[in-house]
Amino acid sequence: DEEQQIRAIDYFVRDKILQGKSHIAVISEDRKLSRRLRALLERANVQLQDKAGWSLATTQAATIIERWLECIEQDFSAYPLLDVLKSPFIDIAHKNVDYKQNIYRFEHDLIFHENVSSNIGTYKKQLKKRLQRLEHWPQNAYNELIEILNHIDKNAAGLSALHSKDKKIQLSQFLNTLLDSLAKLGIIQNYQNDDAGLVLLKTFDSLKQSLNYSDPTLSWQDCRVWLGMALEAQNFTPPTNNSNVTLMTLEQATYQHFDCVIIAAAESQHFPGSAKTSPFFNQAVRASLGLTTWETQREQRHEFFNRLLLSSPEILLTACNEEKGEQIPVSPWLELLTSFYQLAFDNTLENKTLHKLLQSNSEVFTSDEKQLPTPSQPATSALPNELVPEKISASSHQRLINCPYLYFAADGLRLKALEELSDELKKSDYGERIHLILQIFHNGHDKYGDAFDADITADNRHAAEAHLRKISEKVFFADLDENVLHNSWLHRWKKHIPAYINWQLQHQQDWRFYQSEQQLECELDASLKIYGRLDRIDINKVDNSHAIIDYKTGRTARQQDVDNGENVQLSTYALLDNDASEVSYLSVDSSYQKVETKSFLAGDNLQENRELNKQRLTELFKQIKENAELPAWGDDAVCNYCDFSGLCRKDEVVNSE
Repeated sequence: DEEQQIRAIDYFVRDKILQGKSHIAVISEDRKLSRRLRALLERANVQLQDKAGWSLATTQAATIIERWLECIEQDFSAYPLLDVLKSPFIDIAHKNVDYKQNIYRFEHDLIFHENVSSNIGTYKKQLKKRLQRLEHWPQNAYNELIEILNHIDKNAAGLSALHSKDKKIQLSQFLNTLLDSLAKLGIIQNYQNDDAGLVLLKTFDSLKQSLNYSDPTLSWQDCRVWLGMALEAQNFTPPTNNSNVTLMTLEQATYQHFDCVIIAAAESQHFPGSAKTSPFFNQAVRASLGLTTWETQREQRHEFFNRLLLSSPEILLTACNEEKGEQIPVSPWLELLTSFYQLAFDNTLENKTLHKLLQSNSEVFTSDEKQLPTPSQPATSALPNELVPEKISASSHQRLINCPYLYFAADGLRLKALEELSDELKKSDYGERIHLILQIFHNGHDKYGDAFDADITADNRHAAEAHLRKISEKVFFADLDENVLHNSWLHRWKKHIPAYINWQLQHQQDWRFYQSEQQLECELDASLKIYGRLDRIDINKVDNSHAIIDYKTGRTARQQDVDNGENVQLSTYALLDNDASEVSYLSVDSSYQKVETKSFLAGDNLQENRELNKQRLTELFKQIKENAELPAWGDDAVCNYCDFSGLCRKDEVVNSE
């Protein structure tokens, strides 16, 4: 397979170097193979001199052009815009002292946290709202980000005008407008100090000259294809040091002599290859015009291949003849060689020595230490006192119980997983909207309407359902505007509305709605506070005790885990409200379209659970402040959803044991 082929070449090259060969050629037209081979050889301190190079379009210098054009086409979608802003070729940073910090704020605070995915105007609008809402957000960061966005918007105006008018445009106008915008961004100037950038500048000069002879009128998409083909056709060869091993193409190896030659990836797509596609002339038209056709090029490549076989006393040919367990054809030229050898010498061309080396699975290991490293130990980091939080939430409490190392990383060090920008609602987003809908239904909202104040009865239940549906549609309205697929989430919730009204009708016989979305905080001892946001608090109609209800749109904890203290969310909520005589999970979204209480604590069980969890939590924090170790002991259920599984090294320790 592909990896075996690359490792075989690696073994062969290192063996020939040990034999004193000084001029080794690797002939490959597969860039993926070349990159992997370079990595293996450099791991063994063997440098690879790359004369084959790669397409100019794949260089970092050319990538910013592609991402800039994607910004124009996709209304400054977040990902291409961030790539442009982070590019080393863009020249905005020198005008902005805290440029990197501001781009970080823009990415994490605005794009990911506010989930803003496109449009310069929307970015600026949300930035203004965020500044007004959050006092800690620095004024200078807002001003500088607005200045950056204005700069981007201004320099994109010419290209945006060409793209938006959706008419045929002259090729020269497209190229000149693009180069003008790149110059204003400082990209053209920075190309002067980059090897690939200099090749790009020469390519642009060549394109300008060609347009003096022919300047057709094309659509925007055709202009993009023309530019892409021009960059793809140019080759970039990075400056490299002299080495015993040279990577080159079939054409570059012609008329040369080597100590040994490796012809890698001898498959039909590379040897002989195929005709390059062109939007202008097919092969029949090229033949009628007297231009070079693929048939001529194929014969020429065949001649080069034959010469290469005579250029060295020792030749290794490799090919990938297997993909995902399926046999695939190799180059017809290789098949002819193997057939000829079989008929002439009654033997096979197979290199049995290399096959044995591959079966050994030996790897190069370079170390500057004389002794092997000690076996991995479980991560048991202690938290410095200055990083020990003064208060803990219900979710933090749960992390501490699930895995102390998870608490150490997430709450002690305040590390965060990389966020993802999504144009589609996730299950967590759906849950947030259901919480908001139920809060409005019982409590009212300035934007979305009044609460349903009356007690639900058999006579007005249909009115209650209609009111809840109306609120739901208002809350989901913005989501439906962004993506029509979000209608499925709304439809899913609507199917649960009758079941929720049924549950409320029965529940209100003993309980009266009191508050929703309440942020509470209380002191466990002099050095520790707990806090949390309660979805809903109801009051008992007889003794005025409280019932805390936590809405769940996903899986709820098992009753057994709640009782034995493995799941502590309900216990933590009970600690926040001493008047609570009942705490429960209310499942408001299930495949059976039921709304029902799943797990709960009440009466003596609640009181006992509350006290035991309080004792355990205060004791745990006492130990943490005494620099007790916080080991990684999470089970599979915890580790599968952990954002820090790579840091704790738990898998390495388990495997080493």
